[in-house]
Amino acid sequence: MPTARSIRSKWQKVTDYLGNYLFLLPVVVFFSAFSLYPIIRTFHMSLYKWDGMAPVMEWVGLRNFRLIFTTDRIWWISMWNAVKFALLGVIIMQSFSLILAFMVDRGAKAAGFYKVVFYIPTILSAMVVGYIWKWIYDPYGGILNHLLSMIGLPHLTKAWLSDPSYSLISVSIASMWSGFGYSFLYFLAALKGISQEIYEAARVDGARSWQVLTRITLPMLRPVITVITILTILGAMQLFPLVAAMTNGGPGFSTQVPVMTIYTECFKNHNYGYAGAMSVIFGLILLVISLVQIEFSKRYTYY
Repeated sequence: MPTARSIRSKWQKVTDYLGNYLFLLPVVVFFSAFSLYPIIRTFHMSLYKWDGMAPVMEWVGLRNFRLIFTTDRIWWISMWNAVKFALLGVIIMQSFSLILAFMVDRGAKAAGFYKVVFYIPTILSAMVVGYIWKWIYDPYGGILNHLLSMIGLPHLTKAWLSDPSYSLISVSIASMWSGFGYSFLYFLAALKGISQEIYEAARVDGARSWQVLTRITLPMLRPVITVITILTILGAMQLFPLVAAMTNGGPGFSTQVPVMTIYTECFKNHNYGYAGAMSVIFGLILLVISLVQIEFSKRYTYY
């Protein structure tokens, strides 16, 4: 026969067990309501043709997905533009932020000033950044063309956001300016975390500056570089407010991005099912990128 003490002990274990899950319940409820259910609902909607107002949705199965892969040129243009934004961010923004982080870490003058100035753009909303750079690029009253004319280079003035040859790189510069502060601070924090004793030991062994950089500093920054690279790619793939403020995807489709394509199909063309199919495909792409991030983080965090 179980004793009263054993019964109380078992009951205490049960209450502790249930108490742990009770604390997790709000998180589960919010995640289910605002993340899990929308995902399931989006996939369900992608199998139908629906304008968002009709009381009955027309079942079309996988037709929306088939149309995306066979006939939708705009979707794949937007995906290719997103890849371009990501490549420019990874190559240019990360290189520039890493160089400046090195300079500040090595004791550049006014290092504190640089930290503040480089981080200011990150606290601005994407729409504000977009309107600031739209004014900078304005072909008539913008500061960029004005400065080019002042320094004797009027032949370089352009309609930066109206010319398909320059619109994407112009928007990309604004995007990199906005996100530069994050990568700069990440790199700076990682550099501060490298022990000076390692550098001193390398110098004692006769290592030159280039060898210290390539064999000590960069390998020890590899986990941070991996994380920043993935975050930059994900941010570029999901770019939307900045593009909406500056070009609205134009001229033509030269700056069209996936999220804008989904938005247009859903809220302008009232093709909710087709937009849902785009969202599913786009979500799977981002999921794959995130899984790659997790794998690289596991592989390169410890060495």
